[in-house]
This record gives sequence, structure tokens and C-alpha cells, in this order.
Amino acid sequence: MGTITNFLIKKFIKNHENILDKEVRAQYGFLGGAVGICANLLLFIIKILIGVFSKSVAITTDAFNNLSDLGNSVITIIGAGISKMPPDKEHPFGHGRMEYICAFGISFVIMYAGIEFLKASFSKILDPKPIIFNFYIVLILVFSILIKFWMGIFNRKISKKIKSEALKAVSLDSLIDCLVTLSTIISGLVFHYFGINIDGLIGVLISSLVIWGGFCVFKDALSPLLGESADSETKRVINEILLSRDEICSVHDLMVHHYGPSRKIATIHVVVDSESDIWHIHEIIDEAEREIFEKLNIECIIHVDPVSTQCEKTLEIEKLVLGFLKSMDDKLDMHDFRIKNSQDKTVVFFDLQVPSKYKDKEVKELVEKIKGKLKELNFDVIINIDPDFD
Repeated sequence: MGTITNFLIKKFIKNHENILDKEVRAQYGFLGGAVGICANLLLFIIKILIGVFSKSVAITTDAFNNLSDLGNSVITIIGAGISKMPPDKEHPFGHGRMEYICAFGISFVIMYAGIEFLKASFSKILDPKPIIFNFYIVLILVFSILIKFWMGIFNRKISKKIKSEALKAVSLDSLIDCLVTLSTIISGLVFHYFGINIDGLIGVLISSLVIWGGFCVFKDALSPLLGESADSETKRVINEILLSRDEICSVHDLMVHHYGPSRKIATIHVVVDSESDIWHIHEIIDEAEREIFEKLNIECIIHVDPVSTQCEKTLEIEKLVLGFLKSMDDKLDMHDFRIKNSQDKTVVFFDLQVPSKYKDKEVKELVEKIKGKLKELNFDVIINIDPDFD
């Protein structure tokens, strides 16, 4: 099975190892879609011929199910073609998110099929009918399972290779078809040998799994479209690269924006000594951005937060404020701390890092409490809220 997959990849995809290249990714999508079209068309032709010959409504219906599965393969091909299109005036970040949109669409197809199958299963429970079962039906259904199972594994393998939600959805659809067909065989065997009709009961179980599978695809495709936080490994590598520079004291506010699997843009803040040479810091930041791109293929935009590491007064006030925050909630933190002397008062600036569990009303109350406490110490305070989703 793996040998056939590898053969097809090497045969039809040039530079198949360069999965970060948009053209190569598109070729993987085209290959997955083309294989799906050919396999489903083959199953449709065989089933429709045997269905007509044996006068089996079950096989004829299943044949048209395979024909409808062609739609998912066509969606995959269209999505692969659009996602590789270069950026333009209307879409400056490219069209890579089309892969997520395709998976999003396929998830609805899967859930719709599951709901229809569930309705049919309940009808069979309420009004059970004899199951027509013979050698031809068993043979064609087993053949169908083998083909669909290979398609599921094939698409699963290439979806993992290029991290494609669309191909992952198509893979799941094929494996779900295997379960549906297998349930038909089991129901037929039980009815044939024991006279017990469990078709509707098994159908309810399988259709529930189909709906759940479709929902999982929906959720996985929707998450990057809505915007999701960076995974722990990406955070670790970026932090490691930045903190390996002695000039960078700390990092915070990492955000990664997905514009398709082949393009990600990250923003992050780094803390440096305010006394550092600006030209030297600029050079260090450029080097770090290049290293992040080379290792993770992520375009990184780094914002510099200068802080005083030498001023004793700043350090003393920072320690005082941090101690006060920790006394309120050990999960509270701050960064980008600085002070400015203004007439007879000292103005304190900092970003307050608040756990995501805090509601808007609680955050406002927290800020007022902090400002009130520091005003008692003759400080004016300017606070920026920075939610912490780690």
C-alpha cells in the first residue's frame, strides 16, 4: 500500500520533497484529487453495472454515493489550484487559506451524509425491511472497502506530509465510507444467517460516528481561519532563537497568523537594554528574523521594547509594583516597564499580563485597584492590558 503511494508521489510530483513550495503543494492536491476521481469513477461504473445486472437497489444506490464522492475530489483540485496563486492587490498575503476553506466545505458534506444516513437508519428501525443479500453484493462491497481504505490511507499520508486539512478531510471521508459499507455487510450476514435485522441499529451507530468525524474536520478547518495560538514547539524554537542573543533580555506577546500551511507570519516583542546601540540591535533583530524563517518558514516581525536595566530607581519601583501584583494574584505579570519623571510625580508605564480566565469586568476592576494603590504611593500609572493565553 505504501509502495503504491510512494510510486505515485515520485511519478507525478516533481521535487516532491520540497513541500514548502506552493507549486509542489498544489501538485500533491492535484494528485489526491485525481486519484479520488479515478477510484470513485471506477467504483461507480462497476457498481452500476452489477446493480443493474443483479437488480440490487442497494448496490445501485451505493454507486451514486461514489459518484457524489467525486465532488470532494473536485473541491480538492480547485482548492489546490487557488491556494497556489500568488499574492495580488486584493489578497496581499496570498490565497493559501483556500485549503482551510475547502476542508471546511468537505466537513459539511460529511456531516450532511451522516445526518441523511441517521434519518434512514431510524426509518429502518421503525419500519424494518428484509435485507437483500447475495454473493455479488458481498463481493462488490468487499472490493469497495479495499479501494476506499487504500484511498483513505493514501490521502492521509500525503495530508500529513504537506499538513493539508483538505486532504485530511477527504481521507476521513473515504475511511467513513469503509465503515458504512462494512456495516452493510455485517447487517446482511446477521440477517442471512440468524434472521435478525440489525441494519437500523448499526446504521445509527455508524452515522453518529460520521457526524462526529465531520464535526472534527469542521473544527480543525475553522480554527486556523479564526486565528489560533502558536503550538508549544513553535514557541519553544522562537524563544530559543531570540534568547540565544545576549542583547535580548526577554520575549513576550508571540502571535502567529496563518495564511495557509505554506505561509505564516509571526509578531513578537523583545526586551532590550535602553542603553544599547540601536544599529547593533537592528542587526541582531535582522539575524534572528532570518534564522526563524530558515528553521520554521515563518516570517517574523519583531518589535523592540527598550527598558532600563541600569537605573536603580526604575528597578526599585519595578520590584515594588511586581510584588504588589503578585500579592493580588500570583498569575499576574508585567513587562515593558518604564518610568518618566513629570513635575512632582513619577509616571509608571507597563503592560499588565492578565490570565485569560479574567472577564472584562474583572480586568477593569483589577486595573482600578492597581492604579488606586500606586496613586497612594504618589505614582501616576498608564497600563496596557495584555491577555495571557498560555
